[in-house]
Amino acid sequence: MRFARVEDAAEIAAVNVAGWRETFAGLIPDEMLAALSVDQRAETWRDQLANPRDGTFVLVAEDDDGTLLGFGSGGPQRSKIDGFSGELYSLYVRSSVHRRGTGRALAMAVARELVARGHTSMIVWVFKANPAVGFYERLGGVRAAECEVDYGGRLLPEWGMGWTDLGALVGAAAD
Repeated sequence: MRFARVEDAAEIAAVNVAGWRETFAGLIPDEMLAALSVDQRAETWRDQLANPRDGTFVLVAEDDDGTLLGFGSGGPQRSKIDGFSGELYSLYVRSSVHRRGTGRALAMAVARELVARGHTSMIVWVFKANPAVGFYERLGGVRAAECEVDYGGRLLPEWGMGWTDLGALVGAAAD
C-alpha cells in the first residue's frame, strides 16, 4: 500500500468506473452507468489528488509489477452520523483480484490511516443491495444508519456500515 499520486488518476478512474459498471449493473439505471467516463473520472481524481480536502487521503494497492489493483479513500466523516469520526469514502479493486485479500488489505490500510490521523471510529456507505455489505460485515462492520439516495430518479437504500472502535479493528487485523 502507498499513498496515491496525481499520476495514478487515470488508473484509479479505470478501476472506479469498471467497479461501478460491474457492481451496480441492474441497480443503478443503465444510462447512468453507460454515461460514466474514465477520462472525466480521471480529471476528477487528478483534482482530488492534487488538491486534497483537509484530512482526506487515497491509498492504492499494486502488484509486483506496479499495476494498480485497487484503491481506497478516507477522511473525516461527511454525513454527520453521531458516533463516527472517520469515513471510508470509497473502496474498489479490479475484478481480477476479487476474493484475494486486496479489498481487505485496502480497508485495513484506510482504517490504520484513520487511526493515525486521530479517528476512533469509521463509517462507510454502501447500497443495501450491494454484495459488499457482506464484505463489511465480515470485517466487523454493523449497520449503523440508513438513507435513500436518488440515482436517475430511482431511490436506492444505502446503509451506513460502522465500526465504533477502529483501534480494535486495526488491532484484530494485526493478530
